[in-house]
Amino acid sequence: MYRHADERVEALRWARRMQGVPTSDDIEGTFEFLGGGLVWDRVAGLSSCRYRRLSDGRGNLETPPRLSSWELRRQGVHELGHHLLDAGEGACFWEPDPSRRRVHWLREGKDEWRAEAFTAAFLLPSRLVQECDDGELLEESGCPLEMIRERRRRLAGEVIRLYTVPEWSAYWAYRVRWRRGDLGAFRLEPLFPDGLMFELQVPDRLYRVVRQQIHRELVCLTADEFALKYLGQSEVVEAGLSVEELLADLNAATAPPFKVRPRYRF
Repeated sequence: MYRHADERVEALRWARRMQGVPTSDDIEGTFEFLGGGLVWDRVAGLSSCRYRRLSDGRGNLETPPRLSSWELRRQGVHELGHHLLDAGEGACFWEPDPSRRRVHWLREGKDEWRAEAFTAAFLLPSRLVQECDDGELLEESGCPLEMIRERRRRLAGEVIRLYTVPEWSAYWAYRVRWRRGDLGAFRLEPLFPDGLMFELQVPDRLYRVVRQQIHRELVCLTADEFALKYLGQSEVVEAGLSVEELLADLNAATAPPFKVRPRYRF
């Protein structure tokens, strides 16, 4: 799970660098980048960050207007980890059956563990941990010494880099085609059974910008995250289905059962 959290962070960093963002700690920019599948609300008067899963499958992250302290930044990244890594296993603590309540507690613990692994990977990149001593990391990241030492122990000298598109990526689940015209369109075609096909109308002059955006998202999002992002922004080609049915199809979709040879390297 720690490696998967690092892979998610490294893919996000790559996508943000391709956007022209050189820093890896641009947390608010990352929230905006994930817009569509993640609804980010800045709430005046809020003193901490909180996250919940909406009924349509998207995530809702509420934060103070500015993440002005290290603790608020940590909370924001932690909640982002819930959005990207939760398996949806955590549930209501008020389950009347004691045996089932214990199972829910254990699952909630797993979700928290995933979010903490993501937080450590985001705030303390493995390359930085390898290259810097504890004092330099304290100054560079602002993280407490206990967190730095635990991260160093977990990594055990390993630097996690992505040399190809990761297997969990939506890159392996969708093909992108371009239809020219007065108002062109990108057609996002699934490569797995029963997947949703989307068509995104784009003026010709924005072709290159939107194409680059889609390819960045294909690399750093999972198939479900990618579909959720475009469900509200594009036309779903399958006709006659309600939004509820589309979401049910999306939630039932599985990763493609085949390997695809990489067409793309970082």
